[in-house]
Amino acid sequence: MQEEMSSARLREVPKVDDVEENLEDSLLETGKGRKNVSLIFKAAASGTYILSVMLIALMYYALKKYVSPDDPINWASFALHPLLMTLAFGLLGPVGAATWRCFEHGLGLSHSLAKFIHFSLLTAAAVIGVVGVADMWVVHENGASVQVSKGWAVHFQSAHSWLGISSLIVFVAQAAGGVFTFYNPAVEVAKKQAFMPVHVFLGSFALFGTLMSIITGILTLGYRGDNQSPKDVLFKACAMIALGLCGCLALIYAAPKPRA
Repeated sequence: MQEEMSSARLREVPKVDDVEENLEDSLLETGKGRKNVSLIFKAAASGTYILSVMLIALMYYALKKYVSPDDPINWASFALHPLLMTLAFGLLGPVGAATWRCFEHGLGLSHSLAKFIHFSLLTAAAVIGVVGVADMWVVHENGASVQVSKGWAVHFQSAHSWLGISSLIVFVAQAAGGVFTFYNPAVEVAKKQAFMPVHVFLGSFALFGTLMSIITGILTLGYRGDNQSPKDVLFKACAMIALGLCGCLALIYAAPKPRA
């Protein structure tokens, strides 16, 4: 009899994925398996994926044509930094963040699979972001004498760099905290529940912070122009696409919840 009661209690204990799904449902007003999504949700999701691909494609073209036309974009080159940061936070970051809601609640993927894709994309973004900062650090070190001769600091010379490194630190901490909490069987369910609102807040903060960093980085590259030259228009278009990504991501979570 005691063994049967113990077995019954074990069956009543919810799985971690079920707890996370239910908590996600209450926080973001979503639910597993809901396929009848609103037009706003569909437009925002489609916009996120389309604009992310457009941004990295246009950024690569602009960097190759106007920043590094004769040299390859490789390690310790100036152009590698904006390319890697756009890949990390203009493509992988937004797609990874959108995946959590779009893939599970829009496409009907399992909670565990959507969670794994979310984890993989955002972890890749964090790693690539760190590599991108390391590249620019080496570039500045190699040109330290020139920086000093201009009266500049060798590193973190601009508001862009301050905003970027701050956002990157939050992004990396958020990714590490998410892996440690939600993929760690030693963490109690109650602690996972308590951490979820923090995870959502830090993720949103880091995501929009990194997109702002891309926009300010483009400002550094393009500065001012005549609104006619291809270079000027191209960099401004990249900035507007990054801004559009902010709107699409906000709409994904603000749109009416999918209905069964």
